[in-house]
Amino acid sequence: MARLQFKPGAVQAFATTQARKEVRACTAAVNRRARRNAPGGPYSTGRLKASINWRVQTFGWNVRGTSGSELIYAYSVHEGQPARRITAKRAPHLVFYWRRVGRVVRRFSVNHPGTAPQPYLVQALLTEAPQFGFRVVIYG
Repeated sequence: MARLQFKPGAVQAFATTQARKEVRACTAAVNRRARRNAPGGPYSTGRLKASINWRVQTFGWNVRGTSGSELIYAYSVHEGQPARRITAKRAPHLVFYWRRVGRVVRRFSVNHPGTAPQPYLVQALLTEAPQFGFRVVIYG
């Protein structure tokens, strides 16, 4: 009768290494898809697409992959913004360049029309993760 014996920690090391490879491949694919899906508009600079990054972390038996952007407006683009009134807080007027009229204007307040959500990261995750055998759960 043959007997199989593993060195202590060998199974964990193998499982973690395999999981890390799978999570790395999936996270890289999600990152590529998110860069393709990231919105660009008539006044887009491309900073949002360029800022999408990814990383893989290992915590004991757990392997975690993350993809996203650190830009201050990335969440607003992804989740959208409600319509609202914008007023000056520390100055008597808002002063800004208005592309539609082609000059600098001064206003007491402006009405922001809001923006629709553009969930480029969620779309990328829902498209790529099942191809690697991962199930996607989105918490609201």
